[in-house]
Order: sequence, then structure tokens, then C-alpha cells
Amino acid sequence: GCGESTDFAKKERAPQPQEPRRSLSPQQLKKPTSINRMRSVTTAAAFLGVSSPNSERKGGTERKQAPETKPLTERKMATERGGGAAAEAGGNKGWKVKAEQMAQERRARAQKKIFAVPIEECVDRPTRPDAPRFIPWLVFDIVTYMEKHAMDLEGLFRLAGEKQLIDEWKKKVNEGEKLNFEELNNPHCAADLLKIWFRSLPEPIVTARLYPRFMTVGTLSSEELQVKYLAALIAALNEPNKSALIYLIRFLRNLTTNSEVNKMTPENVGTCVGPNILFEKGTDPSALFSNFESVIQIISRMIEYFDDIFMKEDVMPLKTYMVKSNHTPPEDEKDGLKLTENDIVHVFARDEKKIKAYGECNGKFGWFPHVLVKKTETW
Repeated sequence: GCGESTDFAKKERAPQPQEPRRSLSPQQLKKPTSINRMRSVTTAAAFLGVSSPNSERKGGTERKQAPETKPLTERKMATERGGGAAAEAGGNKGWKVKAEQMAQERRARAQKKIFAVPIEECVDRPTRPDAPRFIPWLVFDIVTYMEKHAMDLEGLFRLAGEKQLIDEWKKKVNEGEKLNFEELNNPHCAADLLKIWFRSLPEPIVTARLYPRFMTVGTLSSEELQVKYLAALIAALNEPNKSALIYLIRFLRNLTTNSEVNKMTPENVGTCVGPNILFEKGTDPSALFSNFESVIQIISRMIEYFDDIFMKEDVMPLKTYMVKSNHTPPEDEKDGLKLTENDIVHVFARDEKKIKAYGECNGKFGWFPHVLVKKTETW
């Protein structure tokens, strides 16, 4: 029985005859099978970023179709376009920020600027604690320096300083830098810088409104009347013009007291400094020569009669009136003033009884009855 069993086991373990393997023809090898086709489609779809038909249904289970996406090249182009737009937007934003910064810097420089700006703006900015009121810091610093070190210097304001150095100082001052004139120690350049500051004002320190009146001072017949008229004109100035002019003329008067040493007489000072104080707004500097003699005379009078012009408290400021009716003075009245209705009269003196007034009309001076005029704001 055992032999049979062993034989039976051998029979069971005997290899089964296999079906002979079929060989494929070259045409069949080149032709892709259905599985290969499916794999190829799936791989291409994954590479291109699109869904394949096979991904919609697999193993009998239905799947949701993936959202359609753009091909790789289109996605790349869109990304580049989006990045470019973002960069452009960022660039525009950066440019706007930079433009605003530049505008702020310009405003800051304008606030520091002291040349060629109205004097009202100069005195509104921080100045020296010990500086008088209404005096720009640059004027105060230069005058203080020259009072200490240059009052005996010959030719101050007459001898010119070095232009390149003056331009450099002016640039620094306009950028907000406070110069130490004692360390710089160049009085001629400092004097020129002071003249340039007054000359660079948008209108003269005596104002464009009163400048024509100043130019008529020389037509008055006596020094006494000239002094009274100048006092009335100064009294009519507003601040800070009035204080700045008084501060400058006081310094010039002190300078002339030592004219035997420094050679700066009132006439010389008027010649060198006057055109920077008395000039017509917007005129070319060469046009100053037409009024040059008058300018010298006016500055000389201011220096020589400083106390009478600037320090008296009972001075009547220049007032403006309009003529109500025609007036012809009597033939025996030497100083009478002829008036025509609607003329403008600038009055700066009255008699004790206040019956007559003394003033200027159309470049001529004289007395006239005060009742013939009325107040007006017209200049």
C-alpha cells in the first residue's frame, strides 16, 4: 500500500504540461496594447496638467472630474504676466513714496531758506535767544560779528569779498546751516552776505508801497522837512520791516562814527549799502543808477539824523487822503499846495491848530486846508 501511495504522490507532483508560448510578430510588438495606451494617455495628461479619461472612472467607482487647468505654457505665461503686474504695481507704489519723500525734502528746504523769501517768513523761524524781536538770525549774527571785529576795518562794505566763498556761505545758510562768523573770520565776505540778503528780499525793506514816497524826499526844500518826512515814512512801516531797518541803520551809524579810521562816511555808506535797501521791486540792478543820488542822500539823512527819524515817539505816521474839491493857494502863500479833486495827498505834518496840513501830491509838497481832504485807503 505504501508503494502505491508514493507513486500516487509522485503523480500528483508531476508538472502539468504547459501551453506553448506564442511568439509575437514584429508588427504586433510595434502596436501598443490597450494597457499601454491607457498608461500613455495618463502620463501625458499628468504632464500637461489635464484630466485623463481614465481618471474619471476607475475600478467601477465614479470619481469627480478634476477642475480643468491650463497647459503648462499658458500657466507660465499667466504667472509671468501676474508677476509683472505685481512688480509694476510695486514699482508705482515705490515711486509714489519716493516722490512724496522728495516733496517733503523740498518743503523742509523751503522752510530753512532765508534768501529771496519775505522777511515775515524769516522772523517766524527759530532765531538766536538773545536776538532782538523781528530781526532775522542771519542779520543779527553778521552785525554782532562785525560790531566786535570790523568797526575799524577800512573799506567795510566798500571792498568786495571773494565771490566763490560768498556763494558757498549763501548755499549753506539756505540749507539751514548756522555759520560761525567768528571762526570764518572774513568781515568783507560777511558784509557782502548782509547786503545780498537785503537785496534778495522780494520787495525792499521799505516796502514797494512806500518806495515811491521815499524817492521824493530829495525834492523837499530843507533838511528839516526831509527829516520829518522820513520819520513819517518810517512810522508808517509795519513790522518786521520797521525793526529790521532800524537795527541796520543803527549799526551803520555806529560804523560811521569811526570814519576817520575805516573811511566809511555817511555818504560812502549810502553809496555802498543804499541800493540794497532802496530799490524798486522787480527792476534790474542797473536801473538803480537813475535814482542813485536820491538813495545816497536818503541813507545819509537816516544816519545823520537817526534819533530824530527813528527814536521820536510823537511822530505822525504818513497818512493818505483824497482831495474833495479843487484848491489853488493864494499868490502870497509861498508854500501852498495846489490840489485837484480826487487827487491823492500824503500828509505827514499839521500846524498847531490842525487847520492846515503839510503833505505831498503829485511829487510836490506844500500846505493846504485840512478840510479839503478826506481819509482814503488808496495809495
